[in-house]
Amino acid sequence: MLVSRCANYIYALLLMVPLAVFAAEPSQVDGLKQSVYKTIELLKDPTFNTVEKRVERRDQLRRLIYDQFDFTTMSQGAVGPKWHSFTATQQQRFIELFRQLLESSYLGKIENYQGETVEFAREIMENQNIIRVESIVHHKNQDYHLSYRLLNGSSGWRVFDIAIEGVSLINNYRAQFQQILGSSTVDGLLEKLAQKAATIDNIGNKP
Repeated sequence: MLVSRCANYIYALLLMVPLAVFAAEPSQVDGLKQSVYKTIELLKDPTFNTVEKRVERRDQLRRLIYDQFDFTTMSQGAVGPKWHSFTATQQQRFIELFRQLLESSYLGKIENYQGETVEFAREIMENQNIIRVESIVHHKNQDYHLSYRLLNGSSGWRVFDIAIEGVSLINNYRAQFQQILGSSTVDGLLEKLAQKAATIDNIGNKP
C-alpha cells in the first residue's frame, strides 16, 4: 500500500509547507503560518540532531502538524463509498490506523528536510467550502507541482488531499483499499493497515 517512490519523497513535504498560502481568511492564516514556521525552525534546530532527542522532536512535530489535517475526511475519501458500511468502531479504528500509516511513511522524510523551497501560485475556490492551492516545490534542480485541497469544516480550513503532478494521494490509497476490500473484510483491511504501518515504522527506526 505504498505510493510511488517519487511521490513518497514529495509527499513528505506536504506536512511542512502548504499552509502558508491562505489569503481567504486572515484570521486563519496567521495561526497556520506560525505552525509552519515553527515546524521549519524545529527541523533546523541543531539541539534535536541527536538520537536522544529524536522522540522529543517527533512529539513536537506531531503537535505542530496534525492539527492542520482533517484525518476523518481523508479516511472517508481513501475508503470511498464503502466507508458507510463500516461500523462506528471500525471507522474510528481506520482513522487512527490511516494516520499511523501516513506518519510511518512520511514523518522520517520530513526530518530529512534539506532546505526545499515552495512557490505558491493560485488559490482556487472550488466551492464555498473547498479551496485548491497550487504550488511548486523546488528541490535541487527539479520542480514538482503540488496541489492542496482544503475543506472548511468544524475546525476551520484543513487539508484533506494533496496531488503531485495531478496524482491524488487519496485516490491512490482508495484504489489500494478497494482492491483489499474486494477480497477481504473490513477487519481484514484494518489488520493489513496495522501490519503495514508497523513494518514501515520498524524500518524507519532502524539505526
